[in-house]
Amino acid sequence: MYCLTVRASAIFNGLDLSYAIERGSTDKRKCRLEGCWTAISGPESKFCSKQHGLEYMREAMRALELRQSNEKDENSEEDRKELTKAELVQLIRHSSTYETLKNIGATLPDVSVDLENQPRLKKIDEDVADLEEKLKLESLRKQLLIKTRENVKRLSEEITAAMDTGTSKKKVKKVEVCGFDLSFNNEADFFKDVTEDDLVSKQTEQLKERFISLQSSDKDTEMEDLYPNICLTEKKKCLKHNGWQTMLTDEIDMNIQNLEIQMTKLLERKKSIIKVLKTDLFEQKAHVKQKQMLS
Repeated sequence: MYCLTVRASAIFNGLDLSYAIERGSTDKRKCRLEGCWTAISGPESKFCSKQHGLEYMREAMRALELRQSNEKDENSEEDRKELTKAELVQLIRHSSTYETLKNIGATLPDVSVDLENQPRLKKIDEDVADLEEKLKLESLRKQLLIKTRENVKRLSEEITAAMDTGTSKKKVKKVEVCGFDLSFNNEADFFKDVTEDDLVSKQTEQLKERFISLQSSDKDTEMEDLYPNICLTEKKKCLKHNGWQTMLTDEIDMNIQNLEIQMTKLLERKKSIIKVLKTDLFEQKAHVKQKQMLS
């Protein structure tokens, strides 16, 4: 015994019961020709047969011709966007396969457009150049940050070695300085002319002597000591700059990511504008050529 699924619309339209009644559900697509409820001939087809495919195209052509004959002449020939029957026939004749016909217009012909005198494109180029400059500065900040981190590590190692005089049997405690450079509090523009040689952290000999003098003085070593513009407080005691290396790295990476997103959007917008300009120019040339052929 079978479960029958009968579509009411199919029965009223005289559908063959061999299609309307099947085992289980009947989700097979029907022919696109109006009034035909027969199943399509194959997975790649839209019609039940070649004859119905041709009939569908004939009806579409008749509908196009009727619509164009009834339209009021509100737009000029240059503003017309819809194909005429003759143009549609020409396209079909020059298309050897359905795929060829379907892909017409998928790619834009190579049309030479004057892009230099386009205000919108000029503004986008200026914005892109500005973003590129900001990206360079953020990349420079990142390089200087990496170098500063290396310098601070080397400084801590040299301080630890200097503190080990060899006179005591007790092992010298490893020293780690904070090493935060106040220059990184400035905006990215500050680093435009800064090189690795300009980094205060590179002056390891002077900084090492300063740190040792602080240890031998009566000054409270838990207090922040900036000399010159670099924090020489021990890392574990410096709460003010706790995690500065990680935070600065994350900040710079986020800035670079945001700048790259902005640049991608601008370039996509530029690409879209150029496509519209080329399309408009191509259509204008096509209409002029068509009028010349008809005249």
